[in-house]
Amino acid sequence: FLHSPRRYLQAMRFRESHGSAEELEELKAYFRGKRVALVGPAASFQGLGYGPEIDAHDVVARVNSGVFPDPGFSADYGSRLDVLFSVLNSFNIMMLSHIRKDWEHSKFLVGVGTQDSDLIEFVPRFGSLSSPRTHILSRNWFKSMSTSQLDRPNTGISVIRFLLETELQALDVYGFDFYESGYHRYLEDLLVKMEREKPKVPADIRGDLRSKLVMASRWH
Repeated sequence: FLHSPRRYLQAMRFRESHGSAEELEELKAYFRGKRVALVGPAASFQGLGYGPEIDAHDVVARVNSGVFPDPGFSADYGSRLDVLFSVLNSFNIMMLSHIRKDWEHSKFLVGVGTQDSDLIEFVPRFGSLSSPRTHILSRNWFKSMSTSQLDRPNTGISVIRFLLETELQALDVYGFDFYESGYHRYLEDLLVKMEREKPKVPADIRGDLRSKLVMASRWH
């Protein structure tokens, strides 16, 4: 084991208890018949003023970095957060730790394509949370969208497909250009802050942090 057997077993029990068919049905029922806004972190969305339209939906869901604690972003990206979808990898777990107070009030935290090694890291930090409700989407469901090991959809595409399976009334997608414009300014500032804390950043995600900083700077 790269991690202790105890932590591995805790993570596997967490996956089993938070990825059951009953949990999945509860999550789907939350979206059923509702108008849903799905918000991503694209920098190209800044200045467009869609915030009030986003917040007027029945449910506002966000993906990975699409969480905007700074009120300065609400005019473009909205301020509500009901469901957060995240791959829950090492980088996103670290980011969620930095902005914990800004997503803990949401209804659901949903893991998408989350690996066992990531759950081993996630469970000690957030596994005991009673709010938001945590659901880990089945690995078989995620693999069903892949034509090969090298051709797997990213988190955004996965979430769009999942939501379309929930019998919602309407799905409106905002802030997605699939990395064409890089990341919004808040995330860039957060990445810089994390970079300054580099001694605390695990070695295995330093490369991911650097690549995201490069991407974040492309739009400015």
